Amino acid sequence: MPARLYGIIYDFAMGDRMATQLNRRRALRVLAYGSGAALLAACAPTVPAAAPAAAPTPRPAADQPKSGGTLRFAQTANPVSIDGNSIAGGGSETAWLVFDRLTTYDQNRAPQPMLAESWDISSDFKSFKLNLRKGVQFHSGREMTSDDVKYTILRLRDSTVGSGILAGFSNWFTSIDLPDKYTVQLGTDASHPTFFDAIELFNIVDKDNVDSP
Repeated sequence: MPARLYGIIYDFAMGDRMATQLNRRRALRVLAYGSGAALLAACAPTVPAAAPAAAPTPRPAADQPKSGGTLRFAQTANPVSIDGNSIAGGGSETAWLVFDRLTTYDQNRAPQPMLAESWDISSDFKSFKLNLRKGVQFHSGREMTSDDVKYTILRLRDSTVGSGILAGFSNWFTSIDLPDKYTVQLGTDASHPTFFDAIELFNIVDKDNVDSP
């Protein structure tokens, strides 16, 4: 056999042998890796299953409102008067903590019941009927009635008591009728769609208190 042909046959034989050795090494290596991974998995610590989330702790019920106590607040100056119908010198800020009004505005500028629990207004804004709450008492224990509302509105026209803006609002009403002790019927000559702007400033006062010497 020629030497060149023999060398080729030898190379092929050696190549097959080397390929067989390489395949055997690769197989052993895969088996070794697989065995090692299995061993590591067997030795790894067991992670316990996550416990279910605890139910949230219920929040305590809000404290119920209590009557009485002391309220402290800051203002720029001492009030000139503690009269409920005076708004001079910052007195209105103090009076609003003590006296109640017929209605009040909420944060959306919508009128809400206060001493008047409901109302009826004519379409031309010239007639206003106020239905008062029953059982409202002054500090003396006397029940507030429609007489007190009329008395307050007329009192605001006294230059020695009210202010210009309150007197102006009061003068809107050319008639003040009292069908009963819980109803006030107000009438105006001109249309006043801003009616609630006026009565929202009227602190209803106790005649027996403000007229006492």
